Amino acid sequence: MIEEQETKAGHDLVEVNFVDDKTAFISLAESFDQQADADALKEIAQALHDNGFTVTAERSAK
Repeated sequence: MIEEQETKAGHDLVEVNFVDDKTAFISLAESFDQQADADALKEIAQALHDNGFTVTAERSAK
């Protein structure tokens, strides 16, 4: 799912870290564009949610 979205976008979007068996933490890549990539993020988060995960996200600090 993530690879498919990143292929469509043409760049890295996110990194997903699984905190435990019910929590996923999404870190947005530096190349993530809030406007252009918002729908991809929604799809990724929804897929995780549909699989039983609580999802949080933030842009990686540099």
